[in-house]
Amino acid sequence: MGKSMEEHLRFAVCYWHNFCWDGFDIFGSSTFNRPWHGVTNDQAAAEAKLEAAFSFFNKLGNPYFCFHDTDIMAAAETPKEHVENFAAIVGKIEEKMAVSKTKLLWGTANMFSHPRYMAGASTIQIRMLLLLLLCKSSIVSKRHIDWVVADMFYGAEEKVMIQF
Repeated sequence: MGKSMEEHLRFAVCYWHNFCWDGFDIFGSSTFNRPWHGVTNDQAAAEAKLEAAFSFFNKLGNPYFCFHDTDIMAAAETPKEHVENFAAIVGKIEEKMAVSKTKLLWGTANMFSHPRYMAGASTIQIRMLLLLLLCKSSIVSKRHIDWVVADMFYGAEEKVMIQF
């Protein structure tokens, strides 16, 4: 096969399980009291979570980590704010990776937690899905997002409210 076990099994620390989950299960309330589990998930909370995450990664010596976009960023009320918050924390993650042995194995869009996805991300209204995918992509320009949002709210026959 020519590969070591390390190359075959690329273990990663999952951001959601280790830093976002509050310990809640069906038998009781939250059991983890993390500093960033406050009332608001703002940029300061996202950065505190990032500091704890890379401290943990470095102590473990794990080569990789993985995340969903909403795991790492401050909460957002609008698509524009989503893109801005995601970009802000990605810049901080890149700085951390530059001085760490831990690298990103994968990052993906959370297309399952919000009630709009209750029947699956592909079942929601197609124009809404297009907008959400565009907003969750780091390669979309601000101008293009503004155009899509304007089209969604003003140019379409249906009126769609977007809630992040």
